Formats: sequence, C-alpha cells, structure tokens
Amino acid sequence: MKLEHFGMAEPGDCRLVFTADAEELERAITAEQAVPDAPQAEEDLLTAAVNRTILEGFSALYEQIAAEYGVTPVTDPDFELLAVNRAEGFRAGAQFYALPPLTLGRYTGFVQAVEPHLIRQLTIEMEINRHHGDEERAADAAGGQTEKLCRPASDRGADARYRRVARQRAGAYP
Repeated sequence: MKLEHFGMAEPGDCRLVFTADAEELERAITAEQAVPDAPQAEEDLLTAAVNRTILEGFSALYEQIAAEYGVTPVTDPDFELLAVNRAEGFRAGAQFYALPPLTLGRYTGFVQAVEPHLIRQLTIEMEINRHHGDEERAADAAGGQTEKLCRPASDRGADARYRRVARQRAGAYP
C-alpha cells in the first residue's frame, strides 16, 4: 500500500489518498476465494478483497502518516473507494480527524478571571438522592453515616429534611 497524497482541508481534518497495486489485490482475492462461503460474483469478490487489503495494510500506513506528519488521530478513518481494477489494483481515500496543529506565539499577559460558583449543601443532598439508590449508599465506605444523611426524602419526610437544612444554613445564600 502506498500513500499518494496527504493534506488537511481544515486544521485537524485529515484526508489522504492511497493505492494498492495489482499484486496486493490479487493476494487478497486469492485469500478471499480460499474462505468458505466466498463471494461468487466478481464485484462482491473485489469488494471483499479491497476490504481485506485495507484491513491488513492500512495500519502501517496510518502509523507512518502519524509519525511523518506529526498528527495525533482522534477518530478512526472513514474510507472511500475511488477506483478499482483487477489488472491495476485500487485507489482509495480516507478521512479522519486529528488534534489540530498548535504553534505557540509570544506571551501577551492575558489573564482570564475565574469566578467560582458556590454549591449549597441542599443542592448536594438533592443530587445524591436523585442519582444514587439505597444500595449504593449502603455500600458506601462511610457506611451508616452516609446512609443516615442521604436517605431519600420520602423516608424522613420532605418537610423535615428541608427545615433541617435551612436551619443549618441560616443566613445569606450565595
């Protein structure tokens, strides 16, 4: 398998065209014919042979591209058969996404202020009760303490629970 062209349509959008010669295709056709229930129609046989050739040979080409062009793929490639001829081999294209190239410039001194969003105790308890069942709380390493604090509101009565939390958090809410 031989790389014909590699490029990026946009940063991170990698596209390539590769070929396999007639010998590679013929080896794949022979291997496909040896398989039980091999395709009988010429078109199906060529399709299976192209797929086999890509499965067996594309990984090395993919690694070569990653090393040579310094790209880090983040998706599997999508293939497109461009031309196939038993006497000449086939030509195919592939598209995959990679981390876009990053070049650092000079430092400008820009600082982004970060404002923390405070989380209230009531919000935490409500999230725990909504997303975790009794079994998960019982299996918690803290054991009974977590289960006692986090059991569903229906067990303790919703009004009593909210009054307790409100008494603990008396004062201004963030």
